[in-house]
Amino acid sequence: MVPFTEHSTKEEWTAGWDTKIEGPVLDDYWRNLAKTAAKFEEIRAICGDKPITINSGLRGKIRNSQIPGASLTSAHLWGLAGDLLPPAGMTLQEMFNRVVQHPTCMLSIDQLIIERGCLHYGLVVPAQRLIPRRDLRTEKDIAGIRTYPLLRIWTPPRGA
Repeated sequence: MVPFTEHSTKEEWTAGWDTKIEGPVLDDYWRNLAKTAAKFEEIRAICGDKPITINSGLRGKIRNSQIPGASLTSAHLWGLAGDLLPPAGMTLQEMFNRVVQHPTCMLSIDQLIIERGCLHYGLVVPAQRLIPRRDLRTEKDIAGIRTYPLLRIWTPPRGA
């Protein structure tokens, strides 16, 4: 395992990338993953600096298409998203709440979503937009269709 940040490895961030199909991970993706991994470290600290499992990071187009309901414009395709499992003793909702309630963590997050048993955070994909939407969403099943209704738009606390 090759260390990438203090608490993560390159293998964890690229497990959804098949080099036989997609080729080597490009430098642009590594730069994006560095931003995503830095946000992971921030989230980890907010959650009491307890171990957090990285469920998904960079994904190739083929792997992404195999995930039911995955967006064709997913930030995972650019290395700008992470799906995390909460630390032991913390629920997914508690993890979500800690990130939302932190005065600055959400500033660079485009979307924060509880989905598929993970906390998904996506950073801005420059090809899609210039500033983060700061969407807070959760997964809902409506008549067998997975949807992600908007709960609200995050705004910084007063005085932050």
